[in-house]
Amino acid sequence: MADKPTTIVSSQGQVVLPKAIRQQPPAAPHFPATAPAEVFAALAVKGPPKTLDEMAAAVPAEAKRRHDRP
Repeated sequence: MADKPTTIVSSQGQVVLPKAIRQQPPAAPHFPATAPAEVFAALAVKGPPKTLDEMAAAVPAEAKRRHDRP
């Protein structure tokens, strides 16, 4: 049976990865980088804030709109 690399917890409480894993090259990103402007622009909302009642009604309405089949 092959030796499996295992992690240990140091006396300071840190998780120590095996040397073979630490020396591996970093993995490639799974998705393209995103600029902060691309993310924060989605947060801008025009108009007055919605009430809790409006939000509570909007969530099931949007779920119904997205998932109902004609």
